[in-house]
Amino acid sequence: MQRWENKQSGFSLFIVIIAMLVIAFLVISTLQSTNMESRSSANDADRKVALAQAQSALNASETKIAELVNESGTITFTDSCTSGFCAAKDTPATVVSNGPYPISSSAKLAINCGSGLCADLGDVWRRNNVLTVNSDSQSVDPSIPVKSGGTYQNARYVIEFIGTQTNNSTLYYLFRVTAKGWGQNANTQVVLQSYEKAVFSN
Repeated sequence: MQRWENKQSGFSLFIVIIAMLVIAFLVISTLQSTNMESRSSANDADRKVALAQAQSALNASETKIAELVNESGTITFTDSCTSGFCAAKDTPATVVSNGPYPISSSAKLAINCGSGLCADLGDVWRRNNVLTVNSDSQSVDPSIPVKSGGTYQNARYVIEFIGTQTNNSTLYYLFRVTAKGWGQNANTQVVLQSYEKAVFSN
C-alpha cells in the first residue's frame, strides 16, 4: 500500500500576512493624513476667528479716539497702560517734555513714562498683564475689552499717543493702536497694529 504525504511549505500564508501588513500600513497612513488635514483646517478657521476679533478691536479704537475730545481733565498715557492708554517706547523726549497737548476745552493729552525714559519701555504687547486676561475689569488688565460674544475671549486693545504732526496748518494727533484677538482655542491669538491720525476741534 502506497502512502502519500501532503506537505505544505507555508509560502502562501507568508504572502497573505505580508499583504495584510501592507494594507494595514496604508490604512493607518491615510487615517493620519486625514486627521492632520482636519486639524489644519480647524486651526486655520480658528485663526480667522481670532483675526476678525482683533480687527473688531481696531475698529472700536477709532471710536474711542474720537471720544477723547469729550473727556474731562488730562488723559495721561502711562508706562503701565492705565485705562488702556500706553506710553510708547519710541516716543521722542521732546514730545514728552512739550506736553500736555490740548485737544479740547475740557481734555488734554499727556505722556508719563514712569521713573525711566520712554526708550526703556518694552513693546506694549510684551508688558506685564497687558492684552492678556479675559476680564472686563481694567484693574486686572488695563487694556480695553471689546465684547465678542459666544465662547470666545473678548478682544482687547490699547492706544499709544506718539505725538503730533502739522500739515498745511492742520494739527494732527498721531496714535498707534495694538489689538489682540483670540479664537475658540485660547492658544490661537492674533495681534494687529495700526496707526491712526486724528484732528480735534477745540
